[in-house]
Amino acid sequence: MEGCYALHRSIRAYYNLAIWIQVAPEAAVERAIRRDGESGRQAWEQAHHTNEVRYLATHRPDEAADLIVENAEEEGFRLRER
Repeated sequence: MEGCYALHRSIRAYYNLAIWIQVAPEAAVERAIRRDGESGRQAWEQAHHTNEVRYLATHRPDEAADLIVENAEEEGFRLRER
């Protein structure tokens, strides 16, 4: 299963392996705008970003993951096991 909220507390117990991809929030918004186009900027900056920040703080998907992929455009990827 893949998705922004895939490690929600209500469903995370159903997974045998959980992978979290860590991306800086600002980078995630910019990538979404590049992908979806400039017409989606307002939705990403006001609604989606706000909801994701709340989810990250409340559900802490990074703490539930077995493997974390840290993503930095300049540096590439780093893997971290929990």
